[in-house]
Amino acid sequence: MIADILFGFFMLGSFFVLGVGFWALGRLLRAKGHGPLLDTLDGRYIRLHAEVQLGMVPVG
Repeated sequence: MIADILFGFFMLGSFFVLGVGFWALGRLLRAKGHGPLLDTLDGRYIRLHAEVQLGMVPVG
C-alpha cells in the first residue's frame, strides 16, 4: 500500500523533472540560435497532430 503511494509520487516527480529538462533544453537551443528550426518543427508537429485528430473522428 505505502509502496504504491511512493511509486505514484516517484512517477509524478520524474515526469516533472523530465518536463523541466525538456524546457531547459529548449531554452538552451534557442539561446544558441536554433529558434527558427524549433519553430519549424513545432509547426510540423501541430499540423501532424491536427491531421491525426481528424483521422480519429468516428465514422458514422
